[in-house]
Amino acid sequence: PRYQDTPKELIPSVTSADKLCKVKVIAGESMGTPAVIETRTPLMYLDVGLEPGGILEQAIDSSWQAMGYVFRGECSVGPKESGSQQTVRSGQLFILGKGDKVTLQGPKSGETCRILLLGGWFPKDEPVAWHGPFVMNTQQQIRQTIQDYQQGKFGIIKGHEGRDKKRAEARENISRRLAKELR
Repeated sequence: PRYQDTPKELIPSVTSADKLCKVKVIAGESMGTPAVIETRTPLMYLDVGLEPGGILEQAIDSSWQAMGYVFRGECSVGPKESGSQQTVRSGQLFILGKGDKVTLQGPKSGETCRILLLGGWFPKDEPVAWHGPFVMNTQQQIRQTIQDYQQGKFGIIKGHEGRDKKRAEARENISRRLAKELR
């Protein structure tokens, strides 16, 4: 696996024909638009916006586990014709059962609903060890990973130089402004 420094301007967005659904494709694919971020393990990471009346039918690999988190407004989950739609509101998480797609429907009226939709294949019955941002199968693997990190074996992230420079300039500007205010 590798980190990819991808500015938000390069994250693809796709809009439905009726303009009522917009998806930022961070990882995976939606409405035929693939992400620019490459993942070693196939997964889905979508930022979905549904206007009132908007509908998204998102394909999901049937072997995956998937969930969604509503962070603005409310939406309905499940096919309308099934009669088993569930309303999910801001601050609520929904876990999807087995299937090969999910149907999300925007509110009847009101504000745009925003949903983070995540999915992927997750191994079951495997040991999990973690420390900070590192997740492995054993404590020995964790120790080796930390040692590799400390020895600089992870390499350099391409594109970080520009962001590091901007951060340093912003910190310097804040420091100057604070020093000026304190005089």
